[in-house]
Amino acid sequence: MWRQMCKFGCVGALATLVHVIIGFLLIQSGWPALIANFAAFLTAFTVSFLGHLGFSFVDQNIPVATALWKYAILSGAVFGLNESLLAILMQYLAVSAVQALWIATCCAALVTFAFSKGWVFRMSRRSAPGPAFPGADVLAGGSCPSFERVSGPDEASLLQD
Repeated sequence: MWRQMCKFGCVGALATLVHVIIGFLLIQSGWPALIANFAAFLTAFTVSFLGHLGFSFVDQNIPVATALWKYAILSGAVFGLNESLLAILMQYLAVSAVQALWIATCCAALVTFAFSKGWVFRMSRRSAPGPAFPGADVLAGGSCPSFERVSGPDEASLLQD
């Protein structure tokens, strides 16, 4: 679990850094902060999704399409939170655009971590592969496994007689 958390943190930090750098450069180039933030979000979304799918949660074997639509929903909701917080910080609290971008992006990263771990990249029990080792499901509180035939003729040889 700690290893996965570290991987998630690395990918999240990279995506957050990409978001902030792109946003900063666009704001410094004269783009309005909310539009710059949206462009930075789209770039960071791509970095984050591919990083989490291929690095942080590579062992989950979750279908790409499932992870993508869940991550898109989560990211859209978190982006709404990010934009709202950015606007509130600048409009009502007189925080500079760059400082507001840092604050809003870091808050969004924390929310994204929580929901990615608990929902987006988590396989449902229905689609989960078998236990990691025989008896692991029993140790985790599952039911006892049924006993299976270990040796003997296979079905193909029985049909040939």
